Amino acid sequence: IGAGAPNYAKTFQERYQKLSEEVEREVSGELAGSGRAKTAYRLRAGEMGATFIGQAALYEDGERKKLFADKIQSNVNDIGIAAYKGEMTREAALRQVGQVLEDGRTSLLPDEFRDMEAKAKRIVSTSYLNGIAERDPQAALGIITKTKAAELAGWGLTPADIDRADNKARSELKRRAAEGRAIAAIEKAGLRENAAGLVQNFMAGLDVPPAAFTDTSLKLRARGDEKTANTLDTLESMADDLKLARRGSVNDFAAMARETREFAARNPDDEKAGLKAQITDQLFKSHIKQLEADPLAYGVR
Repeated sequence: IGAGAPNYAKTFQERYQKLSEEVEREVSGELAGSGRAKTAYRLRAGEMGATFIGQAALYEDGERKKLFADKIQSNVNDIGIAAYKGEMTREAALRQVGQVLEDGRTSLLPDEFRDMEAKAKRIVSTSYLNGIAERDPQAALGIITKTKAAELAGWGLTPADIDRADNKARSELKRRAAEGRAIAAIEKAGLRENAAGLVQNFMAGLDVPPAAFTDTSLKLRARGDEKTANTLDTLESMADDLKLARRGSVNDFAAMARETREFAARNPDDEKAGLKAQITDQLFKSHIKQLEADPLAYGVR
């Protein structure tokens, strides 16, 4: 029979009594001539039976409590998981735990019930706080720093529990920051590659939509790459003038290059002016080489 089965002690007593009677019948012939021996045997068998049956009763009670505690623990763990996931508030979780524990109040001694109640409260509170630390670490730190220590202790939390939740929240914040930096670096690299393609096409004399410059420039500036963004802004501002210069005479293009150089010289602190002069000179020289290599393709300018 299972130790936690109902009426374990009673069943044990009945089986022991039956076995005792069988043994007594087997030895009755040997004890037939001695009433004192038979009485002593019965007394000794009774003492042993009482001891065994008492132990069986204690064992049954202990196993029943253990089975009950395991069942309660399983239910409390499920509630703690729900609190960890944010599926219920701490207060709602504690109310549900209270209902689970109430079913077993009569099966436990007062001290045993209070101990189980305290453990369940701690499981729910730590699960709830650790769940917030994972989902919203800043909110968890707010709870830890703004809630008085006595109130947190009232949640059933120990100082070690609070420290672990604090460390978990801070670690999660660091992880998210590192992840954000990694993503930003990848995005920035992709934007720079895109910007390089736009610059290459522009310098080759291909038409680049102004929106392409603007969109990439804004995204790079938002990620702290002011230098590349300024380059794109400068190219966008030059697009219309360069189209006219390429379509005009060599002298018109040369005049444009000269004007941008002079403007940059007069404004040495204007980085965009210097960049514009540099790009214009580079484009003018490239334009001259193209004309020298194939004047008919570009027309006689």
